[in-house]
Amino acid sequence: MPQRVKDRAEALRLSGHGWYVEKIAAYLNWAPQTVRETIHRWNSFGLGGLWEAQGRGGKPRGQEADIAYLEQCLEQEPPTYNSQQLAQKLERDRQVKLSSDRIRRVLKKKRGMIWKRTCQSYKTKQEPQQRQIKQADY
Repeated sequence: MPQRVKDRAEALRLSGHGWYVEKIAAYLNWAPQTVRETIHRWNSFGLGGLWEAQGRGGKPRGQEADIAYLEQCLEQEPPTYNSQQLAQKLERDRQVKLSSDRIRRVLKKKRGMIWKRTCQSYKTKQEPQQRQIKQADY
């Protein structure tokens, strides 16, 4: 049970025992208006008044289908995408705007994917003869 709910129940119990609003506020380290609002919510909504109202917190961004689409894009072998490119692709193809940080967080937390920096390989730009000479020195 959340601590806020416990504190509200404690405030109501103390009020039921005859404590004044100011005394309850000092005991719980609340403002007196918070105690009054808790008591009014109890009188209006009963037990449901102790709990948080619906709609609290951040809303989920991006649907499950959008995340599955990103995974499908990442499974294709030839192109490799970074998070910025995935954000642009998602906005272009599905009209869903998510930041690159958000995409990284969702894919790492929910899917276990790890993002690493992509770097260029100079293997094809090396001259084969010089490379063989240097490898022979070791």
